[in-house]
Amino acid sequence: PFALARQLGKHQVGLVWNEVSRRYVSSEPEFWFPEEVHRAPVNAKQGAGNVHEWSGSAVGSMVNSTRDTLGLYENLIISGVAPEEARL
Repeated sequence: PFALARQLGKHQVGLVWNEVSRRYVSSEPEFWFPEEVHRAPVNAKQGAGNVHEWSGSAVGSMVNSTRDTLGLYENLIISGVAPEEARL
C-alpha cells in the first residue's frame, strides 16, 4: 500500500526498490484493500483503534471507487488519451 511505501521511503537508509510507473506497462494493475478499517485511536496521533462499525461498507466503497477509476482510465486509453495524462 502507498502509505506503507511512503513511510519506508521516508526512513530509507541503503535500501533500493523499483516501482512500476505504468507509463510503459500494459499489464493488469494489482490493487490491495484492507479486510477491515478501524476507528482513529482516542489518545494517539497515529495508529488504529477498534474495528469501525461501518468497516464493511467502507471497504466496499474503496473497492467500488477503485473499480470505477480503473474503468475511467481504461476508457481514456481506448479513446486515445495519452497514457501520461490518463494516469492523472
